[in-house]
Amino acid sequence: MGNEHWEETTLGEITDVIGGGTPDTSNPQYFNAEKGIPWLTPKDLSGYADKFISHGERFLSKTGLNDSSAKLLPPGAVLFTSRAPIGYVAIAANEICTNQGFKSFICPKGVNNTYLYYYLIYSRDDLQEMGTGTTFKEISGSKAKTIPIVIPPFAEQHRIVDKLDALLPKVKSAKARLEKIPRILKKFRQSVLAAACSGRLTEDWREGTDTLSDEIETDLPKGWKWIELNTILPKGGIFDGPFGSRLKTSDYTVSGVRVIRLENVGHLNFIADKKTYVSKEKYETLKKHTVGEGDIIFSSFINDEIRACKLPKMKAVAKADCFTLRPNGAMIDKTYLLLNLVCRESFNRLTENIHGVSRPRINTTQLKQLNIRWCNLTEQHEIVRRVENLFKLADSLESKYKKAMAAVEKIEQAILAKAFRGELAAQDPADEPASELLKRIKKEKETAGKGKTIKSRA
Repeated sequence: MGNEHWEETTLGEITDVIGGGTPDTSNPQYFNAEKGIPWLTPKDLSGYADKFISHGERFLSKTGLNDSSAKLLPPGAVLFTSRAPIGYVAIAANEICTNQGFKSFICPKGVNNTYLYYYLIYSRDDLQEMGTGTTFKEISGSKAKTIPIVIPPFAEQHRIVDKLDALLPKVKSAKARLEKIPRILKKFRQSVLAAACSGRLTEDWREGTDTLSDEIETDLPKGWKWIELNTILPKGGIFDGPFGSRLKTSDYTVSGVRVIRLENVGHLNFIADKKTYVSKEKYETLKKHTVGEGDIIFSSFINDEIRACKLPKMKAVAKADCFTLRPNGAMIDKTYLLLNLVCRESFNRLTENIHGVSRPRINTTQLKQLNIRWCNLTEQHEIVRRVENLFKLADSLESKYKKAMAAVEKIEQAILAKAFRGELAAQDPADEPASELLKRIKKEKETAGKGKTIKSRA
């Protein structure tokens, strides 16, 4: 705690704790499309970075407010999500109400609502531990009243807030700039793939190298041609896993032979930490679906990108929704093929014939008919070498980004910790001790009477 003029208390002792509610969502009279009473759900605070909030996606009518347990909160109320998830915080910029996923705090005179806002952010990890429940963790109204807080003198609260208002936006600005890096790196990798699969990446290399032929196609470099995937797949060069009852969830065991599932197939990477097995006895019935090192595994389900990867050294079976490709090595380098499979151009071509709404997918016939650009093996190897070098650079930058982001997160918590230890702002022995402040708040709450609301005047 800061010093002898600070006091430890709970939010139930110093604030009014107000829950929320939701009217019957099937009744259109309870909601207004554009105008009405601002009504928040935890979703409205997901990714929300501003301190103040004036409204969410939806608005209640007066009837909707009156016919539900939602409460109209005054400007300045501190809004805290108490479930799904625990820990989002904002301050009401105007009158507002919330659903039952919030516990909101109305501060009395003498408690700075921005001080409480920052304290809840600082305490987020501890507050998440306070949650109870099986389906999802939640902090109940009675539990919210027990949330501990340290209170400095009122004047010092303002000095702490002023310091945090000056420092934390700089940290947030640094974080916002860092958060752009993954998108930049994703675009960089996509550009590398596009250049590799179009021949632009090795344009300088070809200037001093003979090509296989003098054929020139308008959209291809010299010596390149379009081929159908099926032409570089030998008999049995593409297959899927066991269907239906041949491999069920109930067949999975804690050890044995690995099963490759969709969750293992990333965009150019094999996700090894998600492990599923079948017994050796069950494997014997599925042996024809065996996959191993170097096999290309292609996800039949396509959403925003194609997921395909090469398997590391292992013996496994692949599920039915994972296609296995074993191309003719005399015609095509496996990694070169993989790059062509996951590039944006292949995504566009394959999604033209996609079927399924909830889980869009393709079949092996559609995949075999995919057209890709082909060049001689020597150039394929050079393309792979260059792509791998550029991707290593991107991976290195991504690693540095993660370290920088972790450091920024630590800086933010370190500033908050320093603030609530009383080390960030100047302390003045002349300030009225927090003990006297708490006595007045207690007296005011008793005078206001049970069930009455203390207006936020901080």
